[in-house]
Amino acid sequence: MKRIHSLSIIFLTVIFIISGCAQKLQNGQQEPITGIDDGAVKVIYEDVGPSQGGVLNLFMVSPKTFNPLTTQDLYVRQLSSFVFDSLFYEDYESGLIKNGLVDSFRFCQDGLILDIELRDNILFHDGKTLSSDDVAFTLDTIKEAGIKSLYYDNVSNIQSIKALTRLSFRLILNKADPGFTERLTFPIIPKHVFKDWPIEGHKDSMKLIGTGPFKYHSYNGDSISFLRNDAWWFLEAEDGLSHPIWLDGITFKLYSDKSQMMQAFQRQQIDIAWLEEGDLESYSKRSDIFFNKYVSNILEFLVLSPQGEPSSPLGQEAFRTAIIKYLSRYEQQNPLNRGESAIESEGGLSEDQMNKNTTINTLIDLGFFYDYDRDYLYSYKNNVKTPVQLSLIYNSLNTDREYTSEWLTGALAGIGIKVDVQTADIIKQQNLVNSGKFDMMLLGCRIPLYATKDEVLEFTKTSLNLDYFSDVIFPLYRKYGAVLYHNYIRGERNPKWDNIYNGWHEWYLVYPKP
Repeated sequence: MKRIHSLSIIFLTVIFIISGCAQKLQNGQQEPITGIDDGAVKVIYEDVGPSQGGVLNLFMVSPKTFNPLTTQDLYVRQLSSFVFDSLFYEDYESGLIKNGLVDSFRFCQDGLILDIELRDNILFHDGKTLSSDDVAFTLDTIKEAGIKSLYYDNVSNIQSIKALTRLSFRLILNKADPGFTERLTFPIIPKHVFKDWPIEGHKDSMKLIGTGPFKYHSYNGDSISFLRNDAWWFLEAEDGLSHPIWLDGITFKLYSDKSQMMQAFQRQQIDIAWLEEGDLESYSKRSDIFFNKYVSNILEFLVLSPQGEPSSPLGQEAFRTAIIKYLSRYEQQNPLNRGESAIESEGGLSEDQMNKNTTINTLIDLGFFYDYDRDYLYSYKNNVKTPVQLSLIYNSLNTDREYTSEWLTGALAGIGIKVDVQTADIIKQQNLVNSGKFDMMLLGCRIPLYATKDEVLEFTKTSLNLDYFSDVIFPLYRKYGAVLYHNYIRGERNPKWDNIYNGWHEWYLVYPKP
């Protein structure tokens, strides 16, 4: 089963997005070009290729704890990827799950037992050797943290862990899961360091020690710094990195909230920033930065209420099914172009006219009538000819959804259904969701780090109290986000929604000559 992405929690939080801003994304600019363009001088720094040197400055909101296993803090997760390694990791280029700290593994007992052998001679930053006891301690720490941990769902299927030798251990699962290694992608922490760490808080005596590419250097309340770990095991591994780490170190600058990120980037206090909302066109045209877009984890969708407004035809499952099938085919010929489409392609009918006629015939079979002269669908109520009309509600602050509402209005007009578009604030939308007394509504949610598309949709139905109904959630598209890099960062820039800093292994810094 293909997963949306490979890290951790599922269902602990799906944040519904009701408001937002429009954005227009363009292709990322490549290496700077010398000369004059549109009256602006473009600057290029001499680049003779990768070489070691320089400290990368990254953004972080001051966390309650730096323990990567006892928090759901996004920024702590990002930081931990530079300090710790995991048993397995996702290779973004191939999409495959590969061995990290694991040397070998095998399933047995019909998939209920997973035996794992660790690589030998893996050293923590303080010189201690990684062992199976550290893995067992890591799993216990996540389980004890419960839903406070970003990785709680990763270990929920583990019944028990037993250390067999210094380097081998056995996981007994509650149920067989052939893809279980995808879940073993969380940081492995050393028992001798973290056994005395509280769930929250930080003291100077607490040093982040892992097996990863960067090791703890200092923490002063305004920043936390790490230096290159030249003894990183992955540099010498047969399947590891083929060159040294180019960066001398990484410093995470600490700020009070995420709204300060762009200001810090503009002032060159940090070297990288990312955006999911707002007008990004101006950033894509700047010559002093690189701009790379990515598919975010924000899923926009249409909700069809099975209760609906009084006398709404949406109470009929067959009606909802016909509408969703029609919109799926309609989008193939008339793309939304607001992000990466989440609509599954419908086989067969693809021409607009064929799609329209087939849907109208289906609705007629359900007891509706169609006026072919005036192109509208109707029914009879108290012997009165009544056009079919549906209401559509969205938050007026979100211009992306304003565009989508126009798209839906045009689409449904093609089968003779009039759409009454209404705007509402967040409170009104929430009240309508709770009551179910609406026809259609545009909403969004954030996809958890570890979930299949079907799991996300089922949990969305549950969150909207629509568990027992079919064809009520219609996914539309995944929004784009963008990462901004100052142009002295060279190397691969290929951000992913769950790994903004993807490609850092190849990064090197090229500063202007004084």
